This record gives sequence, structure tokens and C-alpha cells, in this order.
Amino acid sequence: AWSASDETARSEWHTYTYRAPASTPVNGAPTIWQDFILGILDGAGEFLLDDISLIEDPDGAAIERLQNGSFDEGSAHWRLLGNHRHSVVEDDDTGNNVLRVVSKGATEYQGNQLETTLADGARIQANAIYEVSYRARWLSGASQINTRLYFGRAAKTTVLTVPTSNGTPGRQNS
Repeated sequence: AWSASDETARSEWHTYTYRAPASTPVNGAPTIWQDFILGILDGAGEFLLDDISLIEDPDGAAIERLQNGSFDEGSAHWRLLGNHRHSVVEDDDTGNNVLRVVSKGATEYQGNQLETTLADGARIQANAIYEVSYRARWLSGASQINTRLYFGRAAKTTVLTVPTSNGTPGRQNS
């Protein structure tokens, strides 16, 4: 009676998009790694992720920098690390692959995250504008998702939309 109700049927897909410059947050920050990183920020939780995209110079050349953002190749090109390692690509019951992000705790600076190296040997361009876009469907637990390029560039924390009715803790299940 005290365990969490399964309220996934009340949750819906939402598209999240933002633009940010890849400015270096600290002078002398390392630039050797060319990775896009994401993770659940505020503790344990689960959500579905699909159609993730990273566009460099969205108003100009509009170059896609991620590989396998639709997860059609399973988890190829993605590293599922630390407390996010239980994440898995699955069918969403329509024949479409999605990533079920499963986190047992908050993301951190290194490890405890999902990450992918930019496609085709691309390098993060200092101060270039990047557009991050993805579809997500909250399932349970924490709802703050942090996305960023390596070393905090173009970073943003997004709060996923959570259904207003999340069960009946302490009472008979709805």
C-alpha cells in the first residue's frame, strides 16, 4: 500500500527545445572532450527519451552533431554510466525505439550520466549557438533533466512535465 502507484498512463510525451552558446564557464577549462551529456539532476527517477538532437548554428549551417538520437541503433554511440547504467532502449509499443532513462540517483560532473561523443569528429565550437531538442515522457521519481556539452557549455536544466495526479500515497490506490 505504501509503494508508489504506477501512474505512467497519465504521463504524456512533450517536446523540449532550447538554444544556448557554448561559452566556457571557467577560464582554462579543458576542451579535449567533445561530448554531449545528460542526466537526472534531482535524484532517482525514470523517463522515456526520443528524438534527441544537437544542432550547431541553428540559424545558419544547422549541423546535426549527435549520432543515433532516435535510438534506432539501440544504445550504439551512447555511454550509460554510473547510477544511470540501468537505462535501456526499448520499443514504445508502436515499433519505435526509445531510451528508458533509469537513474538510481542524481547525475554528477563525471559519471552518473548518459553521454555521447559528437558525430564525425566534430569539436565543440566556443561561443557557437547550439540548439538542443528532445521528446521526453516522465514516468516516475525525479523530473529535472540536465543537458550540456562537456564542461558545462550550453547547459540547461529542464523540468519535465509531470501529471498533476500521481496516485494516492497513504490511501487506497486510485
